[in-house]
Amino acid sequence: MRLNRLDLLRYGRFKDAEIAFPRPTGGAADVTVVFGPNEAGKSTAFHGFLELLYGMKAGAHPYAFRFERSDLLVGGELDLPGRGAVVLRRNGKRSQSLVDAQDRPLDEAMLAGALHGVTRDAYEERFSLNDKGLREGGERIAGAQGDLGQLLHAGISGLTGMSKTLDLLSARADKFHKKHGRTTVLKIGADRLKEINHALRADRLTTEREAALRKARESAQAEFKAANAAWSESHRRLIAQKAAQIWYERTDEIDGLCNALQDLPEGPVLPQGTAERVSALIEKIAALQTRIAEKAQEIEDQEAVIAEQPADPSMPALAAELERLDDLLIDGAPLMGRATTAQADLLRRSEDHERLTREINEVLADLSVPDVRASLLVLDAHSLESLARAAQDCLTAELAAKAAREAVERGEQQRGAPPKAPQDLTALRAAFDQWQAVSNLSPVQSACEQAAARLTKVTAVLSDTWRSLTEPGLPARETLEEAARNWSAAQADCAAADKELDLRASELAEFTASFAAQEAAPDAVDVAETERTRRARDMAWQRHIGDMTGVTAKDFETALDADDGARAHYLTGTEARQRLATAQTQMNIGKARYETARQRQSDQSAQREQEKKACAGHAHTLGLLEGSLPSAFAPRLQSLLDAANADADVTNAQEDLNRQIEKEQTAREKLAAIAASVGLDPALGDLSAQVQRMLTLEDTERKAWGKWQDDEKARAALSEEAQECRTQSEAALQQLASLTAGLPLADRTLDGVQEALPHLRHLRELWSDEQKLSARIEALDQAVAALVEGAERLARLTGASEEEARATPVDTVANARLQLSAALRADELRAQAIARKAEATRLRTRAKADLDAAEKELSARFDGQDASDLGPADRVLQLLARDRLRAAKDAADRERIKAREGVDEGLFEAELALLPDAARATELEQNVTDAQNIRDTALGALRDAQRLYDDAFNAADRSDLATEQATIREELRDGARQAMVARLGVLAARGALRSLATERRSSMLQDVEAAFVSMTTPAWSGVDVWSRTEGEKLVGVQPGGTTVPVEQMSTGTMGQLYFALRLAGYRSFARDLGPLPMILDDIMETFDDTRARAALKLCAGIGETGQAILFTHHAHLVDLARDCIDGVNIVNIPA
Repeated sequence: MRLNRLDLLRYGRFKDAEIAFPRPTGGAADVTVVFGPNEAGKSTAFHGFLELLYGMKAGAHPYAFRFERSDLLVGGELDLPGRGAVVLRRNGKRSQSLVDAQDRPLDEAMLAGALHGVTRDAYEERFSLNDKGLREGGERIAGAQGDLGQLLHAGISGLTGMSKTLDLLSARADKFHKKHGRTTVLKIGADRLKEINHALRADRLTTEREAALRKARESAQAEFKAANAAWSESHRRLIAQKAAQIWYERTDEIDGLCNALQDLPEGPVLPQGTAERVSALIEKIAALQTRIAEKAQEIEDQEAVIAEQPADPSMPALAAELERLDDLLIDGAPLMGRATTAQADLLRRSEDHERLTREINEVLADLSVPDVRASLLVLDAHSLESLARAAQDCLTAELAAKAAREAVERGEQQRGAPPKAPQDLTALRAAFDQWQAVSNLSPVQSACEQAAARLTKVTAVLSDTWRSLTEPGLPARETLEEAARNWSAAQADCAAADKELDLRASELAEFTASFAAQEAAPDAVDVAETERTRRARDMAWQRHIGDMTGVTAKDFETALDADDGARAHYLTGTEARQRLATAQTQMNIGKARYETARQRQSDQSAQREQEKKACAGHAHTLGLLEGSLPSAFAPRLQSLLDAANADADVTNAQEDLNRQIEKEQTAREKLAAIAASVGLDPALGDLSAQVQRMLTLEDTERKAWGKWQDDEKARAALSEEAQECRTQSEAALQQLASLTAGLPLADRTLDGVQEALPHLRHLRELWSDEQKLSARIEALDQAVAALVEGAERLARLTGASEEEARATPVDTVANARLQLSAALRADELRAQAIARKAEATRLRTRAKADLDAAEKELSARFDGQDASDLGPADRVLQLLARDRLRAAKDAADRERIKAREGVDEGLFEAELALLPDAARATELEQNVTDAQNIRDTALGALRDAQRLYDDAFNAADRSDLATEQATIREELRDGARQAMVARLGVLAARGALRSLATERRSSMLQDVEAAFVSMTTPAWSGVDVWSRTEGEKLVGVQPGGTTVPVEQMSTGTMGQLYFALRLAGYRSFARDLGPLPMILDDIMETFDDTRARAALKLCAGIGETGQAILFTHHAHLVDLARDCIDGVNIVNIPA
């Protein structure tokens, strides 16, 4: 078996997920590494694969958390022996859960055969391994003490607890019986049987003994009644004394509390929490008084600050003038930012203006117009571009006109005589092309012949009447396949039903014979007889009790002997009755099973007949003989389908040939008629050759005529182009003249304009710079004047000298700003002080209101209480002490009243009158103890008398001992059987392990040694076998030749030995029965890289004989696998 693909359609967290396991190529080992992080679903995928093979587990499902259990669905593609690739699915149904890709139920036997009978638990043990299993396997094989047979068995089956199992079986047998054992089940049971036999031999009950025992019982009853009454009286008096003592003590306590309350004030009880609230109010009042004083001081401080910061009346006008100066701009920037550099900037820009004026005069001289104003020759950018474009257009048009004239002259010189005009043969060409398209009949004729040959071939195995079978229609292939499957299933079900019926019949015959033998056994006693003798004994006893005569005593003795004999006879037949009941139950079960099997056999036979009739109908439809097997349906259906298809192909091919011949004749007739219209005669030779020759000549003539016409058109086009170029040249010159008409230029010709254009562009740039600079100089003059004017105004507002302001305006403005900042800061401090004073006033008012409320609440807490000179804290403590005394007084009163409830009034008053008396309670307690002892003694005597009476009366009926005796015997028999089975099982298992060691040691030991050494080199060089009296032992061999028993190896080494055993077991299974997929889940977590490489190479060995699938979440193991295993497949767990 091989797993090609696993489909987790609805399983765990997966939905429509697929894990593909590609086939190896080029002879590589079949190894697939499935990589995914922790919690990615590797374990989910493995359990999904197991449930695809064996079905969903019953009950609550661990992977039914995203989907309901009934909706779970897994699938996959498996390579099954003898079947090839098969797509299967497994749903969550209780029955018929294995289906194909179309959800049709499949037989579980398909997978059972491919799994070679391996159960689910066995598959997990033998064909899967994880890190935990590796560690536990190493620990368990240590318990085998190196036993060779057990270790080889662990390698084959995966079960590593064989040694523990054998020990448990031996312990179970020893627990039942062991030589010289004193606590075994057999020894304890035998001792108890001796005791029962001794008890059954006790004396019988007589009339005289019964009377004496009854009198002793009545005397004991009277003594117990008197002792019980004395104990009750002493107990009630003790209770009355305790109640009186409590009353006396609580009354004295109440008197003391009343005396203490006389010195305390009157008033109601303080409500709960009053002390805490009073303390909080006292603290609150003190805090509020402190806050009021603080706020009064703060108000005085803020009033002082207000007085120290007077207002400046000139501040608004000063702020407005400074704001006006800040808004003045020079070149888009604030004036004040450039005030210090304005004079120097004005001088520099005046010098630049004079330089630009000189350059403009030089350009006018270059243009030969020195006396013309520059503004008359300054053009904007658009006008300059228009003038340059017009000059260029004139030059371009003049050159194009010259080139056109020369081209026209060359064309006239090259012109020759015109050729002959061609004849129109369009219709002839179309008819000839149409005839050529249908003139070749060879392909159609060949197809017709091939279809006829194929029809002959496919109908060679059919009768001549095969068309009569295909005309009505053939059954679908799926219908025939389903009929074949149903017939096979019916055959198998009938065989199974027949086998089961024979088995149930044999079983029923065996059960019936056993029941008949048990029913005829002589020691089988009827229960009704024992009930009858028991009723007779009871009636005789009742008569004897009523009459107490010698006759009734004799009758009772006779009935008693008869009942004892029947009971003993019944007890000896206990085992026989149990065997009879068991045999009857088995016979009833056998009958039910037989009837079920017979009904199933009848149903399956009917189903088989129904399927047989359906197969007969299909055989008739396909023309097969009656009784043909369903395996013949598919080949016959394919033959009939092939014949029908071939027959249709022949018909279609013949129709295509006829249509092609008809088209060829029609095209030939049309071609002949058109050829005659252009002067061709079929009588002069092959018509198609004549037509082809004429069409060839017509092409040559048409090309010559077309070339001459194209030349004429080109010459005409050149003449038109030359005329157009002349027109464009004249228009360009007129446009240039119109653009230069208003300019005072010395030369307005094309050459003069082209020479003047650079000077005009330079003049425009100089003129633009000169205009900008003039505007800048004017703005600087105005800004400097505005700054001086603002400084004079600020001087008047601040009281400074106006002459100094005109001389140093910037300093005047700076001084004004300082004065304004000082005034603003004073206003800010004054406003803050006013706000703080207002807030302090508000808080002081609020604190006074809170103080009044707290004082009123504190006074209200003492409403209703007597006046006191104490402070509130001491006063509330005094009132709390008073309330505690009141509560203690009330509790004492309730306690003494409760102590008197249910107490005898006379005894209470008598005991109260004796108080105080310290020794009275001790005296009464001693009286109760003495009375209790006397009562207990009397009660024991009464119970003994009653037991003696009951034992003597029941001595004649010891059925409980007899039943216990039979039960112990049956338990000992069952235990002996189980112990014998355990002993024999241990002996058989050890013998089988020795046989396994003998059979497998040669092949498996070689595999184990190769694998173990590959993983552990250089620490270990091999394995060996020691022969001991208790059997052969496996040991490890180190490089120096030292041998180490398995149980003395390290935990990691034992795990690697267990892995080597599992690999050898897998190879053994694959050689004997065939491979199954081996699943390895992160088994190399504790391996270093060297041993991991060796283990991966061993996994490649699995892939050489079967299929190895490695799950891992370690990326470095994926890289190691790529390096170590050629052709390894790496797949990722789907997201």
